[in-house]
Amino acid sequence: MKEDADCALHFDMNDEAINAIDAYEKKIADKTAQLADYINLMAVYFVIQDYGYNVDLDIPDHYFDVGLTRIREIPAQIKERLGESDEANFWRDYALFIVLNSPVDEAVWIRYIQSGSTLVPLIAIGLHRSEGEFAAKTAELARSIANEDTCRTRYIKSILSSGRAMLD
Repeated sequence: MKEDADCALHFDMNDEAINAIDAYEKKIADKTAQLADYINLMAVYFVIQDYGYNVDLDIPDHYFDVGLTRIREIPAQIKERLGESDEANFWRDYALFIVLNSPVDEAVWIRYIQSGSTLVPLIAIGLHRSEGEFAAKTAELARSIANEDTCRTRYIKSILSSGRAMLD
């Protein structure tokens, strides 16, 4: 395996959360991270907030404790290094909503979707709007990640799958 360049993604794809976090954080510290690295890291930090996942993988408390702090910080780091990212902003707001029940502004998420900057907010709002534009965009989101296997895409696929089951 290539040193550092593919390490984080390799660990992420193999559901090695701690190794993935460490490798993504190293890429960020070394200023070699791309947008996908930041967003994948946010997704890993978000998923380890789930108690069942956390216990199953025996995640050390340090990673759990740091997770929400990093989720809050990463969008600003992205903005500083790469420019604004609607998907990163979504993951921050979504994680805080799911974990802490923080308020959200669905209108902002709808703007992200309608602008085409990211379809990921459909996991939060598209499933209960299963007709018309949102149905087509949800199908587009599913197609766009069909061949990917990171923590981020596994989570999205699980939500889309459970949402389709609820609608059937």
